[in-house]
Amino acid sequence: MSKLQDLADQVRQLGSATESASAQLAALTKRIEQMQQQLVSAGRAGVDVESVRNSLSATSSLARSATASAAQASQLAKQFANSLAGIGGRSGGSSGHGSNDGLPGSAIPGGREFLSDTPENQPLKRDAARMNTQYGYYTVAMHGDTNGKEVLMQETLIGANKLAEVIQSDSAWNNQPVFMLACHTGEGNNPIGQQLADLLGVPVRAPNGVAVVSQSTGDPVAYKVQQTDVGDIFIKSSFLTFLPRSS
Repeated sequence: MSKLQDLADQVRQLGSATESASAQLAALTKRIEQMQQQLVSAGRAGVDVESVRNSLSATSSLARSATASAAQASQLAKQFANSLAGIGGRSGGSSGHGSNDGLPGSAIPGGREFLSDTPENQPLKRDAARMNTQYGYYTVAMHGDTNGKEVLMQETLIGANKLAEVIQSDSAWNNQPVFMLACHTGEGNNPIGQQLADLLGVPVRAPNGVAVVSQSTGDPVAYKVQQTDVGDIFIKSSFLTFLPRSS
């Protein structure tokens, strides 16, 4: 019970820090609007340099406060996520290293996730579990290799044959099409998405690029990352459907 109380306290602190950051950002926005008006007036006539200097100083102070509050909110959010993951790991659920049905990974609505039980994977596990159901599909959530030919089953890199074997062993798979929430599995020539379709004899949908779950809608989203001199550019992509090829 004390652990739940700690979580409740963290939620309250997070809410307070977020409200503080929001209020300070709103004040910062208002201050910027005032500065814009002052600069317009200064450009016409009667420049009040001291007033503009004071506004700049106040704006800088507000910006520092808002940044500090936002950083605090971010840290509290991380602490809350870690605490929540800790409760989940001790509540009798899957440890991420296997499940009571003898298969690797853990069952999720409509399929299975094969992510290792590391701190950085906890948000991905939650995303896989909350993703909107892909009706008519068996969902596979895991990391994909950038070569498009292999996936990471927890901590082991495997190919299409092993993945097909595990899917066929899962009683939740009823010979329905497969949806892959796994980066790069539909990318390149003869990707693992196509190979899996051939092995299972069913259509497979896989991302042509990186795959994530939208934080706002819960829908799966695919995009490509293009590196430029000024940083990475994210370009919307799609999930491709691979049909079984006749042998």
